[in-house]
Amino acid sequence: MKTVATVSAGYNHIDIDELRKRGIKLGNTPRVLDAAVADHAVMLALAAARRLHEGRLKIENNEWKSDYQWMLGQDICNSTVGIIGLGNIGQAIAKRMKGFDIKQILYTGHREKPEGKELGAKFVSLDTLARDSDFVIISVPLTKETEGMCNEEFFSKMKKTSVFVNISRGQVVDQPALIKALKTNSIFAAGLDVMTPEPLPPDHEMLKLPNLDTMVSWESVVLNRSPKVLVIDPSTPKHGIRLLQQKGCDVIQLEKKCEEEVLKHIAGVDALLWAPPIILNKKMLDAAGPNMKTVATLSVGYNHIDIDELKKRGVKLANTSGTTAAVVDIAILLALSAARRLHDGRLKIERGEWDPHNLQFLFGQDLGNSTVGIIGFGGIGQGVARRLKGFEVRQILYAGPKEKKEGKDLGAKFVPLDILLKESDFVIVCVPLTKETQSMCNKEFFSKMKKTAVFVNVGRGAVVDQPALITALKKGDIFAAGLDVVTPEPLPADHELLQLPNVVITPHLGSSTINTRKEISELAAKNILQGLAGEDMITRIV
Repeated sequence: MKTVATVSAGYNHIDIDELRKRGIKLGNTPRVLDAAVADHAVMLALAAARRLHEGRLKIENNEWKSDYQWMLGQDICNSTVGIIGLGNIGQAIAKRMKGFDIKQILYTGHREKPEGKELGAKFVSLDTLARDSDFVIISVPLTKETEGMCNEEFFSKMKKTSVFVNISRGQVVDQPALIKALKTNSIFAAGLDVMTPEPLPPDHEMLKLPNLDTMVSWESVVLNRSPKVLVIDPSTPKHGIRLLQQKGCDVIQLEKKCEEEVLKHIAGVDALLWAPPIILNKKMLDAAGPNMKTVATLSVGYNHIDIDELKKRGVKLANTSGTTAAVVDIAILLALSAARRLHDGRLKIERGEWDPHNLQFLFGQDLGNSTVGIIGFGGIGQGVARRLKGFEVRQILYAGPKEKKEGKDLGAKFVPLDILLKESDFVIVCVPLTKETQSMCNKEFFSKMKKTAVFVNVGRGAVVDQPALITALKKGDIFAAGLDVVTPEPLPADHELLQLPNVVITPHLGSSTINTRKEISELAAKNILQGLAGEDMITRIV
């Protein structure tokens, strides 16, 4: 025996010294795995940052809330990402991160690398990386030097808001130190593809942790009096409220978000800072009276607002369409999570069904070299296309009412919906809910998709004929689905969708990050101020 090949990039399970003594050659499989492992790293970073596992637990425990500051996660956009180990996998991760509009990439290792410069990554010491990074991703092999390197001291240097990801080997991490850091909130969350031992026992402490996985004109707005603004959501971030108050508005903020409370306080207001799911209809507008001429909604979608009734009354409406980065990230997260069978994998661990000896265990679908179809090419759809560039997809298709200049700029091809469904490996729905889009994803729609395709919805739940989706998933007509929106919301804990292993569901967390919610509240406030001052609103719909 003079030749060994291992079906892995790592080789810590092989006695290298003994092979050398005997003159035995060894080969591993590094480059073959780079793309898949890098995709997994990005998925885990997003899943941990956006509290994917915790969100699922909340749904199953009937704890879904319509609180505007509920389940806020961390943004990857405009963050600093630190990569420990810039080998082939580390470089593939850095390449993918470029599509997420991050602030900077740091890396550390034995030495500075020319590939780092080509990727725009900065070489720093381990201490600096731990201190400055919002995301820390481990992609080093297991050696004597790296064993236990992520210890209590290491975690103490990280930010309390940072996310830790390990896709290398479990022994690189001092696991008790990581558990302590997560339990004491010394770090925000962790995403792990490797741990000690493997398989992890179903009763392991790790599995009990929920956090493991320009227009500047508004600035010069001067109001002649103190207009009344009703803020219907008590969880609206204070940044927008403060801005309204600084400009002299008399702000009335409800203590409870319900139709009854709104009707008690709406009479005589000049503007409404609205939020779904409360419906703004004729009844509400009649109760408000003739003074009310400006509405800003804390959402991109506006299917909860009677547009025709607003037009009749000459009431202006603006949404928060510019704040799409967090929703885009959720779309990518759901695509990766569904394709890589994240929920199914978690179930296998919890049931003691992890099979480390089966090389075909839990095979998923690749995002790299795939065809991705985007339905709805507005701000969110374009953002998805932009992020996909880092994943080396084969082509991006999109469908909608008309071809868009931005499509050409992003290298995306405009096609009819039927062609998109037939050719796409991933179908991502980013359309608003309208009469035309309601239940557009029906039995016929799913029958045109590939059996290996992944379906993602970040638009609205009612865009999908949910029984048809459930049937397609159960029969294997499509591979898997990732859903941030469902019908109804909240979804009952005993709902059939939650019994399916090939569905990843988040409780409508699209824009639920601290920075995004801050930006949304400020944009809504600026829209109200400009509307009250008789100026054009920044993101006006009506």
